[in-house]
Amino acid sequence: MTTTRRGGLRAFRIATSLLLIIQSVAAVAADSPPLILEHLTTANGLPQGSVYVTLQDSQGFVWLGTEAGLVRYDGHDLLRYAHSPGASGGLPGNFIFQVVEDTHHDLWIAVKDAGVARWSRATDTFTVYRHDASDPRSLGSDAVRTLVSGPDGSVWVGTSNAGLDVMNPATGRFEHFHHEDGAPGSVASNNIFTLMRDRAGRLWVGTDKGLDRWQPERHTFAHLPAAEKRCD
Repeated sequence: MTTTRRGGLRAFRIATSLLLIIQSVAAVAADSPPLILEHLTTANGLPQGSVYVTLQDSQGFVWLGTEAGLVRYDGHDLLRYAHSPGASGGLPGNFIFQVVEDTHHDLWIAVKDAGVARWSRATDTFTVYRHDASDPRSLGSDAVRTLVSGPDGSVWVGTSNAGLDVMNPATGRFEHFHHEDGAPGSVASNNIFTLMRDRAGRLWVGTDKGLDRWQPERHTFAHLPAAEKRCD
């Protein structure tokens, strides 16, 4: 067989394989329902147009965090939870940064400059955790920006000015982790942008000084250095 014939046969096989792949994808797409997007706006009852976080919980409800409260959507109706001065069992503020669900299917809400609120699914009420200057085991700061829950029921809280806190679920008390100059195992910065757990359960901390990984066996943080820029 000549080189030309071998090249032509190889090209034919590649083209045939690509055609089969395209046909398979097309068949799957044809069997899939069409994508329909539904827009929720203030005309539908959304209290405010800026949505900072969305969460679909274990019961199928969709939660929306806005600048004007927390909204629950059941696919038909919107239910708003809002701060009401003087009322007990409610939200401490309306500007919602983040919402996470814990192992008990309750929700934890980061409220701008108003601490953390825990929504109890059983009672449909909120328990509020705030900073108390006279109590060193209270929340380190009300300037909460991000949250993440752990498999043991603990809740990590990231603030914009006081580092990280972790709440003991048994006591409701907080342990604090601050940046300390000269302490390489401390968190890189007290300005925390985001918290996340990966598939292995490891906790990652995004700060204005880079990315950290929590090392529970050492009770310290590992810092990931920034990639160096290359000039080719």
